[in-house]
Amino acid sequence: MVAERQMERRVRRTIPNHRNVWDRNYLFGRLLAYARKIEELSIKSSGNTPRQTNAERAMPRIHKYPARTWSELYQKLLPYMAKFRTASPDAVGNRYEAEMNAIMEGLKVDPVGFDDTPLTSLYLLGYQSQLNQFEIERKEAIARKKSREEAERATQARSIDRDDGK
Repeated sequence: MVAERQMERRVRRTIPNHRNVWDRNYLFGRLLAYARKIEELSIKSSGNTPRQTNAERAMPRIHKYPARTWSELYQKLLPYMAKFRTASPDAVGNRYEAEMNAIMEGLKVDPVGFDDTPLTSLYLLGYQSQLNQFEIERKEAIARKKSREEAERATQARSIDRDDGK
């Protein structure tokens, strides 16, 4: 119990750089967040109304049976991931799948690894941290898009000004 609290304190201090946390509890939480995000993107792109995702429904079970629950959840994710796969490695589906694979590789580092040993509450920190990272990335993408649009408008305005000056 003391070791678990010490690990949670250590992880809390490293949350901004959460990709360097290799605790299996934390990694399972991150995987759960990816599952949620992928399914939400698929639901949104299909024009369907938002609903609770399979990942959210699996939260009570993944705590007790992480490997079995993740295996079932991953099978349910396959159609969603296939929907977003493209030739571009930067495409969201390819990127998220590669990042999930890297997390799965990280589970090999932990002595317990990928099995059904119950998770500690640290998985919730991994889950929330990954969701926060998705939100940061979303806001950065919006800012980049806005900046590009402003630059295009400025270029068009200069072009119109030059044409008017002839």
